[in-house]
Amino acid sequence: MPLELSLAILGLTLILAVWYTIRFSAHFTIEISGGKIVGTRGEAPESFLKDVETVCKLWSIQRGKVKAFRGPRRIRIEVGGGIDKRHRQAFQTAWDHPM
Repeated sequence: MPLELSLAILGLTLILAVWYTIRFSAHFTIEISGGKIVGTRGEAPESFLKDVETVCKLWSIQRGKVKAFRGPRRIRIEVGGGIDKRHRQAFQTAWDHPM
């Protein structure tokens, strides 16, 4: 295989790896324990943090994680770590339409 082709493939691989990392890494993560926010990673807006605590109080959520991912058109919210998947929409709504 010619050196130029090898370098082109290597360059394309690196570009795709960087794109994949940026595209699928969490924008921010919020950790919940005892119904309160105990930690954040990334830049979560203060208004959303307040809404997360409100949603936790309304649904009696005691622990879990809320992660935000950059989507093609908007931020997509995912939940885990003890938060029932059916409550994901409450967090997505809080993000899309702050209380």
